[in-house]
This record gives sequence, C-alpha cells and structure tokens, in this order.
Amino acid sequence: MFKKTAVILLIMGSFWLGNLTGVAKASRVAFEEGVAFAENQVQERAYESIVTNITYCESRNVHDRTSWAGAYGRAQFMERTFNWMKKLAGKPGLQWRNENDQMWLLNWTVRNGYGSHWQTCYRQAVAKTTETLIATISF
Repeated sequence: MFKKTAVILLIMGSFWLGNLTGVAKASRVAFEEGVAFAENQVQERAYESIVTNITYCESRNVHDRTSWAGAYGRAQFMERTFNWMKKLAGKPGLQWRNENDQMWLLNWTVRNGYGSHWQTCYRQAVAKTTETLIATISF
C-alpha cells in the first residue's frame, strides 16, 4: 500500500542524512530505491485500474457477453484480434472464450502498449485511473 507518510519521511530523512558526512551516499541509494519502489507501486496500481476500467466499460465485468459485432467476454475481444495478440504475446495456447485467458491477454496488451485497441474504453480508463491516482497520492 502506498503510504504518503512513508514517502515524506523517506524524502525528509534522505535530505537530513544527506547532510551528514559518510552517510550521504547510503542515504542517496536508499532514497533512490524508495522512489523506484514507489514508482513501481503506482505503475502496478495504474495497470490494474486500467484493466478493471476497460472490462467494466466493455462488458460491465460480465464474461459471457457477446457484442452485436461478435466481440466476446469481459474484455470484448474479437476472435481475430485475440488470436493476433496471443501470437504477439507468445502464448499460442490461449483460448478466446476462456475468461482467465482473456484477462491475462488484456493485462499483457495494456502493459505492452496495445491498450488503445479498446479505443473509447481505454481512453476513459486512462482518464479515470489518472484522476484516481492523483487524488490518492496528492499531498
């Protein structure tokens, strides 16, 4: 869980320790590791939120749903698009109608720059996620 207090203490502690001789390098390394950890946590939360928002927008999180155009599942993959993306992901064994496979592939696509294939839902998901993260981490 991302804790504002921990980040503030980490930042303030690094400045304080950075002024002490002999510990400046150690504090800088600790600070950089703390920042990298915080960035990773925020990025993971962002990916999870974007995926959740895409599936809600596409299917209201109902897996057994087919669109008028033939898209299927929580992620509303078209079969042809699913087959193309599973090859890109190096996972030829994924099945289009399998909920876990759809969710795995949706996560992979978002993390690898293909989220925009969901067009409107992706844009809405990114906007909503950004708004939520800013509200969560603002000091």
